[in-house]
Amino acid sequence: MSYFPYPSTRDSGLPWLGQIPVHWEITNVKHGYDIRLGKMLRPEPSASSDTLEPYLRAANIQWQDVDTNDVKQMWFSPWEKPLYELQDGDLMVCEGGDVGRAAIWQGQLEKCYIQNSVHRVRSRKGFINKFLYYWLIGLKNNGYIDLLCNKATIAHFTAEKFAAIEFLAPPLPEQRIIAAFLDRQTAKINALIAKKERLLELLAKQRSAMISQAITKGNAINSVLIDRCPAPWLFPLPLGWKRQQLKYNSFTKGRIGYENLRAEEYTDEGPYLVSSAHFRDGKIQWDRCNHVTRERFEMAPEIILQKHDVLFMKDGAVMGKLAYVEELPGEACLNSHILLIRPQKKSYIPKFLFYVLMTDVFTAYMEEERKGTTFFGFSEQCMGNFPISLPPISEQKEICKYIDGKTKQLDDLATKIEAAIERLGEYRSALISAAVTGKIKVNDD
Repeated sequence: MSYFPYPSTRDSGLPWLGQIPVHWEITNVKHGYDIRLGKMLRPEPSASSDTLEPYLRAANIQWQDVDTNDVKQMWFSPWEKPLYELQDGDLMVCEGGDVGRAAIWQGQLEKCYIQNSVHRVRSRKGFINKFLYYWLIGLKNNGYIDLLCNKATIAHFTAEKFAAIEFLAPPLPEQRIIAAFLDRQTAKINALIAKKERLLELLAKQRSAMISQAITKGNAINSVLIDRCPAPWLFPLPLGWKRQQLKYNSFTKGRIGYENLRAEEYTDEGPYLVSSAHFRDGKIQWDRCNHVTRERFEMAPEIILQKHDVLFMKDGAVMGKLAYVEELPGEACLNSHILLIRPQKKSYIPKFLFYVLMTDVFTAYMEEERKGTTFFGFSEQCMGNFPISLPPISEQKEICKYIDGKTKQLDDLATKIEAAIERLGEYRSALISAAVTGKIKVNDD
């Protein structure tokens, strides 16, 4: 689709804005909109007339949508409800958290209110909330809001900062046309992105299924069941394979002491300190790792990494996250909550174990071991008791070579799809910015 500039423009006087349509006005948000910050949390009622009501906080506000899956409640007095109640079409903007993130309320709940991490915005003089929504997206994408709120500290997008933001206001009919145009075009782009994201999900499932198939079947044509326990991870073993608990084959180390390092124990260079935050696609992102002093590094020699170590996050929200130490650019040690798994005997190669831990077989074992517990974690003992199924070493190498080749093909394809998603996102951002700043003239169609 081709877009054309406005025929008549003038200098905005703002270096970051440049030329604008001659008939557009530069004003401030406060001249077209009323801004109200939500109510402070109140865990107890102050009078018998108070009632518990649902409210939205910053975490509920997402670009393009409102997440109502986890809506909390607090006490509201009768006089407070009109002040903080949401109405269809209200613009909600995060005051804290990811400052400036915004969404339009579309009556997802019959009654709902706002907490003081959220601004509620209503138009005055006929200004269009949806136009301001797209204006905020443009300011967020170019980094203006984060700079204004100084994200190096705890960021707050106060009502004063919000109200004072410069706002480029076309005539009201034009605001409606631009908002409707962006609704249509971003919906098309979002649909394309959603299709590609779905394709990524299918690739991930294909990758997982391929690894599970290779790990459980290997090169064998005929299988024989040697363990009749009905547990789902005890699959029929191909001929020539054996099954043995991992603890008889590996060294594992559980909870690590590097949990609360002092500021002076970090350095700009030196031994790497690896945590699960640095795991990505089964590899360690060394350029993101912190560094620790030599003294701290030498305090726990048993957690110093070696090439081909397998690392497993044993608890928390990312329990089960894995990394394989394919390369080791320097000395490195582990942060807390990671199991280090290293062969004691030559019954398996580490990369084969790495792939085993990625299978549905291991996931089923992990979930079964955690049944009936309230602790969201996976112990060193549970890992040691895992009955790993082992083909001969030569076949392990063949299986790993096969998986390496297949995963590379799938990962290369996923990388191309991710790049396409990124380009679509950049195009969407550029289109929004161009439309709300008057760099392109859009039509009402």
